[in-house]
Amino acid sequence: MPLALSKETKDCYTTLGTASTQLLLEQDFIIPDIKPDAAAILHIHALPVLEEEKAAEGRISFQGVLKLNVLLLTKDEAQPLSSMEEQLPFADFLRMDEVTRATDVVLFCQLSHLEYRLINDRKISCKAILTVTAQSYAPKPMELLTSASGDGLQSKRSFFCQSLQTPWKKEVLALQEQLSLPPQTQLLFASAEVVPSDSKAVLGGIFVSGELAVTLLLASSGGAVESRELSLPFQATIESPSVTEDMTAETCFRLEKLSAYPLGDDLAEETTLQLDGSLCVLCCGHGMEETAYLADAYSISAPIQLETVTQTVLEPVGQTLLHASFPARFLLEAPAESILQLLGVHTCGFLDRCTAQQDGVLTEGAVTLSVLYTTNQTDPPVACWEGTAPFSELVSLPNTQPGDTVTGRLISQWASVRSLNERELEATIHVLLQVSSSRPTLLTAITHLEETEETSAPLPSLVIYVVQPGDTLWQIAKTFAIPLEQVLSLNGLEEETPLYPGQKLLLLRTVFSYPPQAQ
Repeated sequence: MPLALSKETKDCYTTLGTASTQLLLEQDFIIPDIKPDAAAILHIHALPVLEEEKAAEGRISFQGVLKLNVLLLTKDEAQPLSSMEEQLPFADFLRMDEVTRATDVVLFCQLSHLEYRLINDRKISCKAILTVTAQSYAPKPMELLTSASGDGLQSKRSFFCQSLQTPWKKEVLALQEQLSLPPQTQLLFASAEVVPSDSKAVLGGIFVSGELAVTLLLASSGGAVESRELSLPFQATIESPSVTEDMTAETCFRLEKLSAYPLGDDLAEETTLQLDGSLCVLCCGHGMEETAYLADAYSISAPIQLETVTQTVLEPVGQTLLHASFPARFLLEAPAESILQLLGVHTCGFLDRCTAQQDGVLTEGAVTLSVLYTTNQTDPPVACWEGTAPFSELVSLPNTQPGDTVTGRLISQWASVRSLNERELEATIHVLLQVSSSRPTLLTAITHLEETEETSAPLPSLVIYVVQPGDTLWQIAKTFAIPLEQVLSLNGLEEETPLYPGQKLLLLRTVFSYPPQAQ
């Protein structure tokens, strides 16, 4: 009777590859004629926005803009502060051999460096470095021989833990708010931080919530400068049919638009300021599944031939999302201006490295703070200070071991800052980290087996076997071509019973006597 083989094909949504590139953007800007002459650049808020991404054969093309909001100190005493907006367009491509037009791609764009200077009172030079990282995904069929049956066939199934990922989904959330201001109030500057509060997998989607923390820098008709803070809350469930509740959610937030403009008549008793924001949410679900495969087999009635394949698979150990906060203190060294009142803070974070440790992952990075504040002088009335706070956080991830493959991503960062005195700042810096660990595991699986043409006559024989170091019950049964259940029954053992060297086992062995070959 021929052997009956059972095979299973799984479509696994897997990572095909990752590629990264850096773009250098350089451009000079002319200050508009309606703006006064500039004395200095106080601050530039830069927002990279990916507008289009497209997969083609062997490459991923993309384009976007780096939006700049520039705050200037002017030479006009009646209007000491001014602002302007500019854009630096960019376009490039990444080579990835595995990519086709049907491949799912996800791009992440981060501002890695920004420098600027005032060439003269009407011209600004700006240089920026963007880091664009692309990840490609596709369903990858995997065929496994899961079981086999036949007369006298003994088979051993094993399991490996397989990482599951759902396709990435993208949704843009429109956020709006209105703010009442005194008449003739001028908006100088607007910036925002994404502050997530929840991200979790639900049946059929990913639920996200949080707020867009907006800081507005305002100037009154008398020239006084003040800041207003407001929150634009968001809450949404991004549909993804293959997501289940037991999965872990992976999310990425990209602020793509923040604009503010007055509504109504300038002669009205108060000004209504309209705020519009666009928040792009990228998300997917991660899970783990135990997958069976046929690891070994032998026959007690006839010789068989095995075909096997040995490969290294990355078995997931775990994944977690962590909100961490840490304190930091900064001293404003000369020639920085003394602090009178804080106006706003903007953060930019980087995750430098992740290191696997016992039951955890050590993450190391830094957060740069840009703090706007009023000074106790009229020249300048407003100043900007920048400082960097390194962080090191051990993220708990049980069963992780040194040498495991670990990855991490800084999803978001924000900070609250207060002044202790005119030269000292105290900050609480928050980071939202996502880390995962996996372990390279050597897996040997049977791809095919069949009986040979040879036949034999069975002759029973009683054997006393002395256990050697490293022996297992399965190996002993296979070596003597006897059913494992028979070894267990004759010796009163369970399959999980440990063996020790020198232990004696009673085996009822079947010896095959092959007929002589015809002459």
